[in-house]
Amino acid sequence: MQYLRALESAILIKRYKRFLADVRLANGDSLTIYCPNTGSMKNCADPGVPIWFSRADNPKRRYQMTWEQGTDSWGNRVGLRSAFANNLVAEAIESGLLAESESITLQGGGQVPWLGSIKSVQSEWRWASERVRIDFALETQGGAVLVEVKSVTLSDEHGRGSFPDAKTARGLKQVKALQLAQKQGVRTLLVYCVQNSGVSCVSLADDIDPAYTDAVRTLCGAGGRVLAIGCDLSEMGISPVRPVPMLL
Repeated sequence: MQYLRALESAILIKRYKRFLADVRLANGDSLTIYCPNTGSMKNCADPGVPIWFSRADNPKRRYQMTWEQGTDSWGNRVGLRSAFANNLVAEAIESGLLAESESITLQGGGQVPWLGSIKSVQSEWRWASERVRIDFALETQGGAVLVEVKSVTLSDEHGRGSFPDAKTARGLKQVKALQLAQKQGVRTLLVYCVQNSGVSCVSLADDIDPAYTDAVRTLCGAGGRVLAIGCDLSEMGISPVRPVPMLL
């Protein structure tokens, strides 16, 4: 996934009102930019760290600049647009990285079945009976696979990524929908898209949202798959490039 033009750099002064941040440019000027991440951004909004922003071409926008990437407390580059995770996983599906990752990151023993040849991909698949929207519905040689995607930015000083970084009622609802699908014989896959350059493994944040993490483990116990995909980040774009071990 490439940006339309290279990102520009600045230093973070502060983030506030969830959607705004003040930054300082190299020439000393300060400006207010839009923050597209509505989450807690834990460890990703320390004053004084480098950040990167894009400029819009829409004169009607109140804030022309958007905070695209930042730096966490450990000096790692972080992609802040959670919505990009779906695009990155779509690239991983197209390139075959998703199938490779699934074969590597299975936890709890047993051999992961290959996704095999993917016949079709439907994004934003709506499960009408459950009033929930699943990120992808894949039609494969082995049948349907429902795929839900989450973006990981939170990490610790040891390179362990965690999800979630705040309580997520929406995420819990989606995992429960996957549980129901699994009971009905539909294969399910929960993908954590790691937009943090320093993460070497991903775990579930039991201390932040135990209800969500318990639901994920229940899904895995019923046969659902959980995996993580790591990304490279630069001023030019973000690319899904590697499987990352999951620690459940």
